[in-house]
This record gives sequence, structure tokens and C-alpha cells, in this order.
Amino acid sequence: MASRAAAAVAVLALVCAAVHSSEGQLSPNFHAATCPDLEHIVEFHVAETFRRDVGVAPALIRILFHDCFPQGCDASVLLTGNNSELNAVPNQSRLDVADLVSLSGAHTFGVAHCPAFEDRFKPVFDTNPAIDSKFATSLRNKCAGDNPAGTLTQNLDVRTPDVFDNKYYFDLIARQGLFKSDQGLIDHPTTKRMATRFSLNQGAFFEQFARSMTKMSNMDLLTGNKGEIRNNCAAPNRRVQDIETAATGDEGIAADM
Repeated sequence: MASRAAAAVAVLALVCAAVHSSEGQLSPNFHAATCPDLEHIVEFHVAETFRRDVGVAPALIRILFHDCFPQGCDASVLLTGNNSELNAVPNQSRLDVADLVSLSGAHTFGVAHCPAFEDRFKPVFDTNPAIDSKFATSLRNKCAGDNPAGTLTQNLDVRTPDVFDNKYYFDLIARQGLFKSDQGLIDHPTTKRMATRFSLNQGAFFEQFARSMTKMSNMDLLTGNKGEIRNNCAAPNRRVQDIETAATGDEGIAADM
């Protein structure tokens, strides 16, 4: 477990370093006066959480991905209601091939439910993109017991499922990618060349992943007076104010009764 946490924290450190060296719209000194130890505090608590539950690592990356891809990094992924970005269509603007190949490497850990990848083994073994026949058989046998549907899960990385490393790219080269979209990276010369490089050089993958995460986190930022710092992460301030006003009104009515 210690090695898992160490790898995740190492990548987190690279992301933090990339943020400081980037020329995006964020200021690394925003909290310098009010909370100068903010980054160390966050790093410490995230590392401690990783050590207790490695599943937190893919969850954090997933939150950032789903927040930034649809319409920029504005924390709208935290909003409750029908307009949540959890179901939004990705917006891949300004991300290049290196970004997409490296960000796909986040599938080095995490799981998926059988219905999400059943097209890899039903009705017959998928051949486009090609899949290793033994791997397809194992998926089909495992998901045969998925009752009710969506109960069973499969690791995204069959080699080191709980470690943030470059083994995901080994999976693709061996035709053992769980999703079509992942396996397809090997079917194009440009993405195949990059995926192969990452499989041979874990350091190169870590560095590119940190750069790409930073790049994604700087997409379509709300700056100045274009956004707000929410009092409640799950709702815009206006909605919170309306709820509080309504609650006050209800209390007044109840008091008069």
C-alpha cells in the first residue's frame, strides 16, 4: 500500500510543479497571504487519504476530468441537479494528441462495470479494435455471473490495478485494453508510437500526464468577476440564498399559526 501511495503522491507533486511553471490564468500565489501552507496541507491530507484508500486516487482524477472537459474548470461537477456535468459531452478543445494519450493513462487504476465493456466480448469477440482472445474469454466468463447487471466490476489495468504506473500501456500493446476507446490508441501510428514510448519510459508518462492535467485544469477558467466562490460547494450562492429565504419564510408562517 505504501508503494501505491508513493506513486500517486509522486504524480501529484509533478502536477503541482507543472502548475507553478505553467503560464495559465491561475495564480500559484493566490493563497500566499491568507494560507501560506495551503499546498503542503493539501498534499499531506491527500497522501494520508491515499494510504487509507487507494480508490480515492482515481476518484480525484475523475472529478477533475468531468469538471474540466465539458465547459471548463468551474467546479460545476459538484453541483446537484439535472444540469450536472457528470453526464455532459466532453469538450476536447485545445488538447493535442499527447494530452489525450497521456490522460487516457489515468485508466492505470479504477474499475468498470460489465455493461460498460460488454461490446468487447458480445456477441462474439470484437475484432475492431482487436482484443486478445484469452482476455475476451475471461471477460465473458466473469460477466456471465453479472446478475443483476452492473453488479460485477473489472479492473481497468489487468497488471497493476491499484498502482499509478505505466502498465496500462502494456495492456494496450498486449491487446488487453478494457474499452474500445483505449485499445484504439494502438491502431493509429501516431498514438501507437506515443503509447509505446510511455510503456518503455514511465518517467516520460508521468511528466506528460502532469503537463496534460495542468493544461486541462486551465481550460476556460472563470476569472475576475465571471464566477463566484461558493458558500456551499453543491449549489450556486443564489440558490443557497433562495433556499435560506424560503426557509425563513416557512418558519415565520409556522410561528404565526
